[in-house]
Amino acid sequence: MLISVSSIIRFKEGIIEAIKYAARLGLMHIDIFVANPHFNYLMTDEEIEHLRKFLDYMGMRASLKSPGFVENLASINPDVRKITFKFFKKLIDLAKRINATHVTIKPGMFFFPEKMRKREAYDLLEEGIKRVLSYAEEQNVMILFENYYYPIEALRFPKHFQKIVKFAGDNQNYGFALNIPHLLEAKADIEKLVKMKDVIRRIEAIYVGPRPSPWELKVDYSSIDEVIDRFRFITRYVIPRITILATVREDILIRMLREVI
Repeated sequence: MLISVSSIIRFKEGIIEAIKYAARLGLMHIDIFVANPHFNYLMTDEEIEHLRKFLDYMGMRASLKSPGFVENLASINPDVRKITFKFFKKLIDLAKRINATHVTIKPGMFFFPEKMRKREAYDLLEEGIKRVLSYAEEQNVMILFENYYYPIEALRFPKHFQKIVKFAGDNQNYGFALNIPHLLEAKADIEKLVKMKDVIRRIEAIYVGPRPSPWELKVDYSSIDEVIDRFRFITRYVIPRITILATVREDILIRMLREVI
């Protein structure tokens, strides 16, 4: 199991400093948070090649994480879906060029218009997921779907994981980036989740961090202990390829690093 760190630990300094920091910790993987000015996914060919070579030089592999601010494959608005797919396509192309391990995305959100036309929105979500996975498969890039805790999220509870499995169909080029803080914040039934064999075997990455999100500056250590406890419980059933430690606080990162190794 690879131990990784989210690049947000050096969000203000930028991605190069984040890679250097991860390397100093002795890690071999970094999860790149794709958001300007921290990381610009619209890089030139020269900049992309420089990043690839720098990762190689530092002995690092990377993954790309979509910020999930507005992307929505389930949107009733066709323009939103078009922009979302275009963005995911860019990330997949970039992932291929830097030899990334995977791209993490959130599948969709159900705002009021989607809730009012839920069957149509789910059909659009399925169509969008199949389209993204098809393109990713062509590029030989793995897609991981991450769960979120907001009530509008398409991937929040165990039953939603099973929907994604159903929508993905026969495609084998996907998995889940299981976010434990988000599961706890959503009050999801983790014991139920680990019994879903079709889901648990698809967990490729696990996020460990503060609740409710890695951006928290005021963190109760007891909440970190709870996340670590749930991490240990889940890893009785599945050992992910990558465990990603996500926080903006160095003391929290070091504490988590000590506990998950």
